[in-house]
Amino acid sequence: MCHTSLAQLTKDFKANYDGNTPVEVYARSQQRIYAERGAWFGWAFDTSFQYDGRRNLIIEVYWKDADKQGQTSTYATAGTARGLYDVNGTFSLVNYWHHMRITLEGIGLEPTSLGRMRALYR
Repeated sequence: MCHTSLAQLTKDFKANYDGNTPVEVYARSQQRIYAERGAWFGWAFDTSFQYDGRRNLIIEVYWKDADKQGQTSTYATAGTARGLYDVNGTFSLVNYWHHMRITLEGIGLEPTSLGRMRALYR
């Protein structure tokens, strides 16, 4: 995951990071995914990512179908330069983006002498 101020992606991964450093939040040497049709699925990140709530967010997903038996399909919506694929060194900028759901969890607060506290989400 990586913050960016860009409104559209380019064919250059590094330029898309906009001077920011991507953070690897989840990695496995191998993982099988048995998703139920039309249902959300997911897993918890290994590393936290502190999203600033202002800039655009790049979510970079890498997968390799080593056994050539799997297939992948996703739900996508029309957009402008919202997806970038690298298939064996061939870069394709696409005008749609994939839908995903990210669940945010707040930091727990302990009662203190400061009185009531609030957590804000955008």
